[in-house]
Amino acid sequence: MKRINAFCFVILAVIFMFIGTTEAANLFSNPGFENGLNDWQEIWGFPSILSSDQHHSGAFSASKEVGFVHKEYWSQIAQDIAIAPGEPLYARIYAMSTFNPAGTARAGLMLQFLDANGNVIGTTINSSKIGGKTPWRLLELTAKRAPARSVKARLSGYLWAQTGDSLSLQKGKVYFDDAFADKRYQLPKPQTALLNQGFENGLNEWIDVYGYPAVITKNPVHSGIYAARKSVATVATQDYWSELRQEIKCTAGKKVVASVFAKTIMNVQAKAKAGLQISLLNASNKVLKSYSIVIGGKTDWKKLALSVSKTPTGTAKVLFSVFLYAPRGDEISVEGKGYFDDTRLAITTPATASSPEAANATIDDKAAVVGDTMMPDNLIADNSAFAVISD
Repeated sequence: MKRINAFCFVILAVIFMFIGTTEAANLFSNPGFENGLNDWQEIWGFPSILSSDQHHSGAFSASKEVGFVHKEYWSQIAQDIAIAPGEPLYARIYAMSTFNPAGTARAGLMLQFLDANGNVIGTTINSSKIGGKTPWRLLELTAKRAPARSVKARLSGYLWAQTGDSLSLQKGKVYFDDAFADKRYQLPKPQTALLNQGFENGLNEWIDVYGYPAVITKNPVHSGIYAARKSVATVATQDYWSELRQEIKCTAGKKVVASVFAKTIMNVQAKAKAGLQISLLNASNKVLKSYSIVIGGKTDWKKLALSVSKTPTGTAKVLFSVFLYAPRGDEISVEGKGYFDDTRLAITTPATASSPEAANATIDDKAAVVGDTMMPDNLIADNSAFAVISD
């Protein structure tokens, strides 16, 4: 009898475990477009097309293309879901794109809360974006609680392109499929690897912050078709700082090795520098440690590398950045250019002290001596914005 009871207990435990991990009912209607475009509404731009040439599952997906560029292009395919103030929400959709990598077309998933009058209230929440030639990608977002006066949550797959972007005009599409939503709070899965390492998919995956936006270039490149370029714009009132970055999941006790090939075309007397920076952040985005290495003047393609032998306690992510810097008042730095290509990031379990790898290691928790100088001491990375502050 005891054996029978124990067996029954195990069976029940397995059943309850299965039930506990089963997702709630999907709040989207016709989430995979297997019933055409029914239940979905079109907002702005050209209407969506029911497509059978690309689909994440089933037989169909919804596709959009850039219809005009005489002004910024914006188009949504959306559903409204009933929600009450304070309720959480999680949503995801699969998307893929076939645009020119050098174009500006971007697509993503967006959440807006609406009041009883149909007005957008609170903060708009966006997923990560895709563009260029991106295979099927899971896009996720979440909201901890709907704001006061919320009656609906509008979830939209969207497409955007910059004014005048002829490279994206009616060339390429974004496809959406397999939407899902339910009323729970669930953080999106973190990025676990460096994406678009050689800029062969344009500037997609890279977050462009501060200074003038980066541009994609075909000449010069270190390898492949494209490289990224940043230029010094102005140094009249403050230090100049501009960067491309990605955040990658990392934990304590890991070895981190980062590299990029960089090239500079600058006045040899200028103080402007191009470089690589890795910062170790905790879960609250506080910088635990940061390392940089730079080049300047007229330096041909050169590999810049940084290594951390063991990430500190509390590490939750690595911020990988390529950047361009010039000090305030250094006018001969203006229009100086930095080029970046073939980025790499490896996060591994460090070798033991007795291993051959450890015995041959030459780089540790200091910035690698690969460039010609270290980042100037007067640069301070703000924990929240990584802004450059002069003395």
